[in-house]
Amino acid sequence: LAVGCFVVNYCCTQEALKQPCATYKIAQARSPSHLSRSTPVSQQVKVKPSVTINQDDIVATDKGFRSLAKHLGLSDKSIEMLKGRGLDSAAIARGCFFDVAPSSAVPPECKDLPGVSNGRITVSGRGVAIPAFNSAGLITGVQIRLEGETDNKYRWLSNKKRSANSLMGELPIAVENLGEQIKPDIWLCEGVLKPFVAAHRLKVAMIGASGANFTSSKTQLELLLKDSTKNLILAPDGGAIANPLVM
Repeated sequence: LAVGCFVVNYCCTQEALKQPCATYKIAQARSPSHLSRSTPVSQQVKVKPSVTINQDDIVATDKGFRSLAKHLGLSDKSIEMLKGRGLDSAAIARGCFFDVAPSSAVPPECKDLPGVSNGRITVSGRGVAIPAFNSAGLITGVQIRLEGETDNKYRWLSNKKRSANSLMGELPIAVENLGEQIKPDIWLCEGVLKPFVAAHRLKVAMIGASGANFTSSKTQLELLLKDSTKNLILAPDGGAIANPLVM
């Protein structure tokens, strides 16, 4: 999952969030209980001075993606791929993974989801859909792991009407086990699938960002970490050796 790691304590200041991930200031804060999975879904969250997110929109998006996952299902080939990453059947079911193909028809209740246009999925090829969950366990976005691709393998479900960042004004980040106090640290890593796999295999709290570009989702990261006393463990991806844009 990673080529190494290094531990920091985190100070979630606006100035720190302007810096690359590895240069965040070192400090401490308090517990992230305000964003546990028990957070009321009806609560509205202020994320930017000019933007208020209604949790009802997040709940509707989660419901739509879960309906889409049930409708499209997961092939035996995709199940074996996920099991090869170390996930058991229960974890695969919890992850709401599903197969996609160009122009796949979707149920009426999914017509307004990102990546859906005129009642059909808008993807360039076949692949496995990997949901990103927030700290309440709700799906806020979906990446597609495209078959046969080596570069830019993971792509967000998106279209002209609804981009991947339309729900929160930022790209979704993947959150696993953050409110469950399984172990005393929070791990940060690249991607959406990796944190899900690591959380289930290692029983740790994980936060993942596409391309490890956490600064593209700095408001969400601030909300998640501003009251945390836990150590942050930065887990560089194997691709970090060859690609300086990947942590």
